[in-house]
Amino acid sequence: MCAPLLAVEAYKEIGNPGQPIDLQPYIVEGRYTVFDFASQYCPPCRQATVEFELLAQKYPNHYAFRRIDINRRWFIGIDWASPLARQYSLQSIPHLVIYGPDKRFIAEGDAAEKWMADDLRRLQKE
Repeated sequence: MCAPLLAVEAYKEIGNPGQPIDLQPYIVEGRYTVFDFASQYCPPCRQATVEFELLAQKYPNHYAFRRIDINRRWFIGIDWASPLARQYSLQSIPHLVIYGPDKRFIAEGDAAEKWMADDLRRLQKE
């Protein structure tokens, strides 16, 4: 089962910037899929991107990170009015949505950040 997992990118940008997206096709079976709603104009988002890229390298068979840009291509600043931001009622970013290896929803928002922190502590103990 490890060989098919390695064929999937552990970190990837998905979707059309600022446009609505269905997350289901991007959930990676066999890994925790972390959707990161972000903007290049958000300093915490840029830091999270660096951290997620590092985690993807360190735990490539555990996580699949999927970054989603909430900004429409022409927008400068954080595009809270984009169709994507409205679709997910985003009020703060970075905003995480996590699905389990069985493709079931685990957590979103603050609960997803807490889940990630707990999961990373567990992984570091192994």
